Amino acid sequence: LNARLSVAARIVNLERKHAKSLQNARELNTQLHRAHDDLKKSHARLLQQEKLSSLGQLAGGIAHEINTPIQFINSNIQFMQDAFSDRDTLLQKYGGLECMLKTGGPIEPALQEIKTFARDIDLDYLNREIPAALSQVKDGMQQIASIVQALKEFSQPYASDQEKPVAINDVIENVLTVSHNQWAEVAEVTTCYEPSLPMVSCVPGDLSQALLNILINAVQAIADTMSGEPTKGTIIISTGYSGSHAEIRISDNGPGIPAEIRDKIFDPFFTTREVGKGAGQGLTIAYSVITQKHKGELLVETEPGKGTTFIIRLPL
Repeated sequence: LNARLSVAARIVNLERKHAKSLQNARELNTQLHRAHDDLKKSHARLLQQEKLSSLGQLAGGIAHEINTPIQFINSNIQFMQDAFSDRDTLLQKYGGLECMLKTGGPIEPALQEIKTFARDIDLDYLNREIPAALSQVKDGMQQIASIVQALKEFSQPYASDQEKPVAINDVIENVLTVSHNQWAEVAEVTTCYEPSLPMVSCVPGDLSQALLNILINAVQAIADTMSGEPTKGTIIISTGYSGSHAEIRISDNGPGIPAEIRDKIFDPFFTTREVGKGAGQGLTIAYSVITQKHKGELLVETEPGKGTTFIIRLPL
């Protein structure tokens, strides 16, 4: 009887321990879920902060990009305003000549006045330049529209994680347009797009941010190398296929990445730049966006003294 009671007590004790272990496991599981949710929210906030930071850095350049076409639009509009005013005056003089013809008055002085005025305003020049000015205004408006559209695409909020089919080539063009002021004085950018590349399902804003981070990384590498040099660096962006993936290659002729830090470039907050010139989040976020959010690959090929190529592969 004592043995049976002892066994029963042990069983009860084991059941209590088991119940407590299950409770602990449930609590731990709940904590892990909460931690995971908090991590996702923190990551989303980090992405948003990085995008806002990028937009802040790009704001001055974007303002300059928009201001340039606005200036020549204003100049052309002023020219056309003056030209149309002169032509209107000329038409009024022709109207006066018509009245003289109807009334039988002397027309020779009116004809001479018209000839003199047409010569003074250089009517042939106005007839040639007005269509050209209108064309330039149209081009300027289209340039502004493309910048605004690119900015709109780039600044899509991270609150929406929904993927949608996008043309990768168009996404790259938007990023280049928005960041033009960042690279224009440092590097010549050449693009080579695969025209048959199908639409790729992705979150456009996130992908744009990743591409921008890699592009700016290339610009900074070239800037450090070419400092004081009269020539610009070179960045080549190409798209194509890699098996069942769409592939984007971003190559620069910067200094390359030293062997001792190649394994660290995607680590959070790792940076080789001076304090205040980078928090080290750019490549980390790009890696997270490509590999985790889009289930793709982000690889790097580099050779010291010859440059670096970042390879992005996204599943088709």
